[in-house]
Amino acid sequence: MRPILLAGTLVEIGAAIVALIVAVLAWQHRQKPAGVPVTTMALAAVSWALASALESLVADLELSMVLMSGIYLSTNIVAVSWLYIAVEYTGREWFQRRRVLAGVLGLAAVSAGFMLTAPIHGLIFGPATRVTSQGFLVPERGIGFILQLVWKYGIILVGMGLLVLEIRATTGMKRLQAATVLLSGIVPTTASVIEVVNVFRIPGFNESAVGIALSGVILLWALFYADFLEVVPVARKTLMDSMDDAVVAVDSNQRVIDLNPLARELFDLDETVLGSPAAEVFADWPAVIDQFRNPSDDGELTIQGDGEPRYYGLKSSPIDGRRGVTTVGEGDESTGTVVVIRDITDRKLNQRRLQRQNERLDQFAAIVSHDLRNPLGVAETYLDFAAETGDPDDFEAVRESHERMDAMIDDLLTMARAETAVSDTDSVVVADIAATAWDTTQTGDATLDCELPDSMRVEADPSLLQNVFENLFRNSIVHNDASVRIEVGSIGNPESTGFYVEDDGTGIPDSEKDEVFDHGHTTSDEGTGLGLSIVSDLVEAHGWTISVTDSDSGGARFEVRLSSINNSAGE
Repeated sequence: MRPILLAGTLVEIGAAIVALIVAVLAWQHRQKPAGVPVTTMALAAVSWALASALESLVADLELSMVLMSGIYLSTNIVAVSWLYIAVEYTGREWFQRRRVLAGVLGLAAVSAGFMLTAPIHGLIFGPATRVTSQGFLVPERGIGFILQLVWKYGIILVGMGLLVLEIRATTGMKRLQAATVLLSGIVPTTASVIEVVNVFRIPGFNESAVGIALSGVILLWALFYADFLEVVPVARKTLMDSMDDAVVAVDSNQRVIDLNPLARELFDLDETVLGSPAAEVFADWPAVIDQFRNPSDDGELTIQGDGEPRYYGLKSSPIDGRRGVTTVGEGDESTGTVVVIRDITDRKLNQRRLQRQNERLDQFAAIVSHDLRNPLGVAETYLDFAAETGDPDDFEAVRESHERMDAMIDDLLTMARAETAVSDTDSVVVADIAATAWDTTQTGDATLDCELPDSMRVEADPSLLQNVFENLFRNSIVHNDASVRIEVGSIGNPESTGFYVEDDGTGIPDSEKDEVFDHGHTTSDEGTGLGLSIVSDLVEAHGWTISVTDSDSGGARFEVRLSSINNSAGE
């Protein structure tokens, strides 16, 4: 045997060994996407390389024709398998439909039958023979051989086209994966073309076998370094990109493998993070990392933006290794995790609103069952006394009890409005609202100093804002001497963040400052215990905040911070 012939045979045997290794490793990954087509392709490549090695050694023409038929049959299987590697990787569901799959497999079966019956119809090999460089006789190729080439190269080009589209649509690790799969098809195809056209050939070497060996090496790298069988895109453009939720996917090694546009926007990321450890990418969002590590547990995430915080629900699912889709259930072999991040801000706010309403109902029930019953019971008692004695003091006590109940009813109505009425707002001058509130409040000998600038305007419900001032004025008057001085002014500069109401009275002890806004809290026999609670509700209903501190004179100072304020010059 000539040395060059021996070398060529050894190359072909080496190619068969490499392909067999790929087949074994791919079979171990058969539950993962593209695992079965890779296994099938590798086994066909083994047959291809071994038949090619034997064909180069035999001198019998008929046996050579049989071996060549086996080679061509194997190459068709390789081509079909490689097409479906590309199909599964790119997630082209159209090619996975039963009719399309049946059509491709049907053509493959016809091609196989055509090859196996080559000695009968004589369309694959012509009647003439030629002498190889090794001195062996081989049949010339007929028209059927050309048709086989068109069929084989056609389906390979379809797979390459799918991968090229995927490369153009992706970046980072996903582009590397797609390019690797594309290269594994280009190498043996190029070698096959060199062999068919008989140019640039090295005597004694089978270029196709060399191509198969190189393709096997590429696939081995893809399996264990690029991990292209771990998680593949499944209709990515039509599924992930069109979803109304943010979606993040990681592989079994906790590396980020996909982000849809909403996820990139939400976390301010781009596709350069693909392939990076999830723990690094989402270091600022531990709740997301927990979802990757504990897919069975749902979670929540709060993200503070420029305005109000947004709330998100987190739900993760394992990715089934066979189909690359999310599944639920025990025993599924997971090759990654998909986390869906849904905006639940509206639901969260509705829950809180419902909770507040329930608390409000409890308050109403407590007021009706206790606070209103007390003055009602007093009125009934003194009414009985008055009926017996006719004492004017008894009638006065009845009148005072009725007045107290009337004040409570007014407060209850105001509390009810706090939840629903702040929907129709207007731009109002705060100083004008404060002046009106002073005029409608029984102030006695108290005095008001208004330091509010006329330019200070806010978006508010005028009636409810007036009620805020009325209750704050009334609180200062009820809890201090008749001559209390009350001051209203702006907070911040210039006229920017809110207003305050303060007095020069006795102030509020530090031990009670945390309780003054609680329902029913009062230190005066004249109060209903609802005034400051109502103020708090009305302020919060507008989206503002209120706090209590001490004035410079030692009295009480209430500060209302505004979230929306319009300052106009008023010149």
